[in-house]
Amino acid sequence: MLSYREDPKLIEEKVSQVYILLKELCQVDDFPAIRCNSRRALGTMWQVANHLEIKFEQLYEHHV
Repeated sequence: MLSYREDPKLIEEKVSQVYILLKELCQVDDFPAIRCNSRRALGTMWQVANHLEIKFEQLYEHHV
């Protein structure tokens, strides 16, 4: 099982990867379900990334 206390860098790396992938999926134009649900998930991952001080940006450009 993953543990932030044991390996914070690994967890931060995984959060960053998920965050980047969700931002990419928000750009899908021809499949509304992917685009809309990715935006919702990105909002949640933004909270995690922001809390871990990995990434802070305004998500309005992704329509979140």
